[in-house]
Amino acid sequence: MAYDWWSSRSPASGQDTLVRAVAMQTASERGGRVWYTAQKRNDARDAWMDSIEAVTSSGLGSAVKVRLTNGSESLRVIASGGTYRVFARSGALHGRQSDRVFLDEGWAHSAERGAELMQAIVPTQPPASARRRGSCPRPEPTCRNGSKPW
Repeated sequence: MAYDWWSSRSPASGQDTLVRAVAMQTASERGGRVWYTAQKRNDARDAWMDSIEAVTSSGLGSAVKVRLTNGSESLRVIASGGTYRVFARSGALHGRQSDRVFLDEGWAHSAERGAELMQAIVPTQPPASARRRGSCPRPEPTCRNGSKPW
């Protein structure tokens, strides 16, 4: 079973637009919880802010509420209650739930940091197939291509 996570981001390839669209779709569905991180918190916040500015200046602007308080930034979809937030440290998701997590330039993290991130992310996120079935078994994580994440 594959977990939903994104491991690369390049402005030239249009992945920012894809991340924004998938994040908003997930947050709009049944109160989905979406998280975004990068190597440094400020980098994650800057990229997240680019998405927030694009969403609020679009036709979706009236359908969302944005909180910009440093350390608790969030975009909330009013109708569903879903959120799109930033996190920085590996322990930042402890006690949280997620439906989708985006790792900005995941390839640039060391194997140790990657393992820490996966240790923080995987327990918060049921596999996509479990969300469709409505159950949440916890199999060993794999990437979409079937390989181990780290």
